[in-house]
Amino acid sequence: VITTDLSGIVTYWNRGSERIFGYKREEMVGKSLIKIYPFVAEEQFHNDLEMLRAGKEIRGQWKSITKYGEIIWIDVHGQPLFDENGNPKAIIASCHDIGTLKAVEKELEENKAQAQAILETTVDGIITIDEYGQIMSFNHSASRIFGYNDQEIIGTNIKNLIADPHGKDPIKHLDQYQSKKIVGYRRELNGKRKDNSVFPMELSVSEVEWKDNNIFTVVVNDISERRQLE
Repeated sequence: VITTDLSGIVTYWNRGSERIFGYKREEMVGKSLIKIYPFVAEEQFHNDLEMLRAGKEIRGQWKSITKYGEIIWIDVHGQPLFDENGNPKAIIASCHDIGTLKAVEKELEENKAQAQAILETTVDGIITIDEYGQIMSFNHSASRIFGYNDQEIIGTNIKNLIADPHGKDPIKHLDQYQSKKIVGYRRELNGKRKDNSVFPMELSVSEVEWKDNNIFTVVVNDISERRQLE
């Protein structure tokens, strides 16, 4: 917790601030808060002061600098303190060190990018559907197999990709997903491309719980060449 006057001169600096920024109370009281703004953020410091002097709050996550020159991420909430006439007279701010959070976010983004790269480069067609059979994602190989791009197919029903040469209702296959009769097993079905051509495909389904709902991952292989060789 930090308090300053309206020009940004520190009037209070608690132990939490000492821990986060490395400066002792006596090193900061009477000094400008610009010391914890990186040099490139000097303009931001003045903009923040202007907003607070105008009676507005500031909130956000941005980089700060410690006594030892270390750049850290902090979460900040600053607001003006008002006199009896409703005019700003001082500023109070709370800061939280969110370096660990930012490191986790970066790792998650890297893992997401890696997973997406694997998903898009695998030779298997990978489709995710919800419990009603609506397509949620459609990787590059699935587009190659079926002829649809993801914008054309996402939101439609997976039954549109399944052909039934025996005249049965293709929705029956979807019912089998939902009743879990083929979850975890490989099965051969006839697929239907965008141009309505029919081809043999090998399909496996796995179930995943996501956001309190069940979704299904469908892995598809075009086995036309295998059938021709047989």
